[in-house]
Amino acid sequence: MNNVLVTGANGFIGSALVNKMISNGISVVAVDISFEHSHLIESDLLTKVTLDLNSDVIFDEHIPMYGYDAFYHLAWTGVNGPNKANPIVQLENAKLTVKCAEFAKKTGCKKFLCAGTIAERAVESLPDLKNVNGGMMYGIAKDCTHKILETYCKNIGLNFVWMQFSNIYGPLNKTGNLISYTIGELI
Repeated sequence: MNNVLVTGANGFIGSALVNKMISNGISVVAVDISFEHSHLIESDLLTKVTLDLNSDVIFDEHIPMYGYDAFYHLAWTGVNGPNKANPIVQLENAKLTVKCAEFAKKTGCKKFLCAGTIAERAVESLPDLKNVNGGMMYGIAKDCTHKILETYCKNIGLNFVWMQFSNIYGPLNKTGNLISYTIGELI
């Protein structure tokens, strides 16, 4: 692998991925809404693109059109806080993910990888619940996006991987999952 694109590149998972890729000699185009407080190492292998992906931006005008070996789509609004329960925000995330897949195909990308979550599993219990919390909307949106994206990628012939994460923790994690919450309380 020589050349990758990462959205959400300055976030918790994205910055760790980008820094690891750079330390392994891989060129990275890092896309994020802000690099004001960058968590990325400086390198000639790094190209930073500041871009609000949730707008009606045309990717071609801002992101280099290389033939990427991989496109890691990690950007997702409303992972925590009140937007986690906002269906409009979560639907916009699904729409953005499809736009990213479309751009990946257009650039000749070899593999499109997206961040899923263990919260998707909650979908199975939805029919049995009378009340749900905000996290349910997030899990439903991720599950829906996974299914839409898998179908879309098969239709356009794009190699696709859905990465389902569970309780990831470490520096910069703000999700408040069980492990990071417990560590925070112990500290």
